[in-house]
Amino acid sequence: MNKTKSIVMLTLVIALFAVLFCFNASAAEWNNFTNIAYTFDEDTGVMVVRGDNATIDEHFFGRFSSWCHYRECECIDFFYDYDEEDEYESALAKLEYRADKTKILIFEGSIEFEEGALSGLDNIETIILPDSLEIIERALCYNLPKLKTVVLPSGLKEIRQEAFAGCDKLLNITIPSSVKRIERNALYCSNADRFIIPDTVEFVGEGNKNTPDCLESVTATPHSGYVSFSWKQVNDASHYRVFVREGNKWKKVEDVEKRKTYDTNVAIVRNLKNLTKYTFAVRPYNKVGDKIYWAPKYVKVTATTLLEKTDVKTASTKNGAVKIIWDDIGGEQGYQVWYSTKSYSGYKKYSNYKANVTQATVAKLTSGKTYYFKVRSYLKTDSGYVYSDWSNVKSLKVK
Repeated sequence: MNKTKSIVMLTLVIALFAVLFCFNASAAEWNNFTNIAYTFDEDTGVMVVRGDNATIDEHFFGRFSSWCHYRECECIDFFYDYDEEDEYESALAKLEYRADKTKILIFEGSIEFEEGALSGLDNIETIILPDSLEIIERALCYNLPKLKTVVLPSGLKEIRQEAFAGCDKLLNITIPSSVKRIERNALYCSNADRFIIPDTVEFVGEGNKNTPDCLESVTATPHSGYVSFSWKQVNDASHYRVFVREGNKWKKVEDVEKRKTYDTNVAIVRNLKNLTKYTFAVRPYNKVGDKIYWAPKYVKVTATTLLEKTDVKTASTKNGAVKIIWDDIGGEQGYQVWYSTKSYSGYKKYSNYKANVTQATVAKLTSGKTYYFKVRSYLKTDSGYVYSDWSNVKSLKVK
């Protein structure tokens, strides 16, 4: 596949340079802008730009940059209002007109580009970047709707964020082995999965292919009436879909968006029956425009919900003791009462109580101190004790 793609690209480049050769032989005189010059053939739509230690910014071609619009900057396309008696502004306006009709854009010499420099060239189909270029700046070709082919220089080292993002017709691009770094969303477009990233690239940020990686594992934590999940996020996933098994079918529970500032993601499936075994699955996907690209596989996990939990309703204190009262849930075999002098830690079990008992008195406490109390129900099974989640915490200062 790599060999075939290389042959196609080589044939394309030869054809482009043949067009360029014919074009140069009959081209009009070069138009100069300080250290940059260009020629344009209206019949073929070929523009050649040559530079000598030159820099091209997002206003050079006189087009309103879509990258500028993406950033919501307050820039003005100053090429529309020009004084025809001003030779320089007249030349810029002429370049704007020609850039709008350019289909093939070829750069020669020593040229660098600022962020978003080519992002306003909506009719460009082919771009050949200069051999001297080592870094493709952020959003260089951002959202070019007709761009199909890009020829990258053989000495290119880095492709920065959103360089070709949104170029949904881009099909022909060969990344040279000299590239060591491809930043986040550099190749984010509908054909991203077709691009071959060499093994020699040392860093590839997320968003450079459409199909996300598979999850390695999912951790399920059962509770009373619900199950919580956590997993390590994978590259190129914009969402994660959580399923629950019902009979012989998978039912969608919810879609969870990617968390941008965390390595892990979480989900909760609620309204489940207590003491019931469930099978769940989580599958990453990536949404690009109106299309959804699924990870090749999902991860299954099973969990058995806990016994129903109770709630502590009231607490009262008298003579160094605290009396607490809780709800009777039914179906339990007993309750445990725990207490602490801290709200979140240090709890000790006070005692076990039989089924249907709904109150307890915790004695021998220190007067003037605040204590915290919580209760959980339990059930003894063949595989051991099953507990509910903890009740709410009730606090009281002892008299």
